[in-house]
Amino acid sequence: MKKGKVLFISVCIFVLLGGSFYLYSAFFNEEDRAESDFSQMTETEQARVLKEVNEFEQTLRVEGGFYDQVADEMESKGYGGYSILGSMYSKEDVRLQIILEKSDVTKKDEEHVQGIFTELMIQNDMDPMVFTIEVKDRKSAEW
Repeated sequence: MKKGKVLFISVCIFVLLGGSFYLYSAFFNEEDRAESDFSQMTETEQARVLKEVNEFEQTLRVEGGFYDQVADEMESKGYGGYSILGSMYSKEDVRLQIILEKSDVTKKDEEHVQGIFTELMIQNDMDPMVFTIEVKDRKSAEW
């Protein structure tokens, strides 16, 4: 009976560790997959994707464009001091990290800033589902 319990507990621990390792690997290799997908494209496909990404980025940066609108709205809502770190893996995968100058960013701040971005995305005919937005303070930002 004792051997059965020990064997059962050992198998459970082994399964939990194996599952944890699998989830950990899948979670942290997400960016690697995007990079490997890009490297597996032909040069023509890579050039096309880079051109699309650059054109999309320019539409965000143009005077009076999305980033200018964000700056105006953030300022009017009391979030004047902030930085934006962005990674654009494709036109369908844009990741933004909004770093507020505030020392402690609350859940309410996160929701408010994400709401500003989402509202402006909709106003500019952008799909909010394309963007992953994190709101952090300087101490917790990942540079």
